[in-house]
Amino acid sequence: QENVKTGVVITTHGYNGVYIRQCLECFIRELPDNFFIVVYINESNDSITIALQNSHATSNIQFIYVEDQKKNGGLTGTWNRGIALCVENDCDVIIISNDDILFDHSINNIIWQCYNKQNEKCYFAPLTNKPGPNKCKLNMNQYALHPRNIESFISKYNNSMVNLNGFFMVFSKNVLITNKFDSIHYFDPSYQFAGNEVEWFNRFKEKGGVPIIVPKTF
Repeated sequence: QENVKTGVVITTHGYNGVYIRQCLECFIRELPDNFFIVVYINESNDSITIALQNSHATSNIQFIYVEDQKKNGGLTGTWNRGIALCVENDCDVIIISNDDILFDHSINNIIWQCYNKQNEKCYFAPLTNKPGPNKCKLNMNQYALHPRNIESFISKYNNSMVNLNGFFMVFSKNVLITNKFDSIHYFDPSYQFAGNEVEWFNRFKEKGGVPIIVPKTF
């Protein structure tokens, strides 16, 4: 797995310094050494978040401060630019992550599965104890209190495939390039803050793409 280069795009906003610090340290601790991480700081004046730029920046961990997130295209703007940076850095597998994610070595299960299927039309998500609003039953496919030692499965609701929750999604570089929105953007830039993962999935599904949940990653 050392040969696999993993790219990570994290976006933080507001006063989430404690969360983003722990999230970043999870990635540093658990990823194989061959990684590239870009953290977008969207209009945050949080002292812990700002301090990370000095304490954690290295040749393979980059911080980008966004003065005006709306002008920059919102959350989707950071996703598009972050993915482009990961592609430029020759990442094989690319993760889009919320800033409040905690995990252990089980993350390597989803990375390895994505890499092994890099030439197939699929993308991946883990289990989590907070898959989104309870009223959204689609998200409950990803609900658990711990990793489960069962095989990966297609995300479905009422026998129809449904998109993976946008809090943590894992893609091969090949899939992201294949499903680009246009020549520049990977995700539709008109969805600045919400709905971008749904629009992406709908386009991907039309091309025969499949959403896969990896229960061995939590």
